[in-house]
Amino acid sequence: MFEDLKTLPMVGQTMKGTLNFEKAGKIEIEYKVEPSACPATAASPLRRRAALAMSTTRLASFIRVVAWGAAIGVAIAAGFLYFRNPEVVQLAGTATIGGPFKLTTHAGRQFSSEMLEGRPYALFFGFTNCPDVCPTTLLEMSNHLAVLGPDGDRLTVLFVTVDPERDTAEHLKEYLAAFDRRIIALTGSAEDIALVARAYHVFYEKVPTPSGYTMNHTATVFLIDRKGVLVSTTNDEESEAVQLEKLRRLLAPCAPVSRHSLAQCAE
Repeated sequence: MFEDLKTLPMVGQTMKGTLNFEKAGKIEIEYKVEPSACPATAASPLRRRAALAMSTTRLASFIRVVAWGAAIGVAIAAGFLYFRNPEVVQLAGTATIGGPFKLTTHAGRQFSSEMLEGRPYALFFGFTNCPDVCPTTLLEMSNHLAVLGPDGDRLTVLFVTVDPERDTAEHLKEYLAAFDRRIIALTGSAEDIALVARAYHVFYEKVPTPSGYTMNHTATVFLIDRKGVLVSTTNDEESEAVQLEKLRRLLAPCAPVSRHSLAQCAE
């Protein structure tokens, strides 16, 4: 934490140093080693040694005070940022989300991550045999797109299946008929789905049942801005009002139209 202290300072010597904090960064300080209440003399080496020890102890105490002060300052700054924008603090230090992928839409067309360049998007994972969470999320996203109106055209909503064995493009097309036509469902090989899931840090697994199997999976909706940065998440446990507000914030900076046309993907 304390840099530049290569040797013990002499009594009466003024020195400069650097306090290096992981969060707050480096802080330059200047300090002077004062003599003790019982000053040392040239004829008393023992007293000089004792005075130096006492002065060094005071220096250490001073450093501790500065360290605590810096730590408190960082905490206050973090608190201020939290109340100004909670998600910035919550997502700070989060691992990179997303990566290149190529899948197939419910319309049978190829879809790559390159088609998302310059566009905000909401992406979530699920499967058509899901009893509640997946259809609920799709219904909520349909409602949000309806409320957003024309602004919703700037938001790409992607539903990635974790059950490619049953969720073929044809089946997904039939399933999505009940939801907003702007939602795009994606499928692919088991390997392709696993690659996308890893890129978004999503967990899923096949669970045997008496009638066959079901899927356990992460139910998070990832909200990615037009620069490809994760800015927030939501799920079906949040109210629709909260979800809608997050989508409006995601769309607030006018996202430029991508050089790739996405209209045909949802046909």
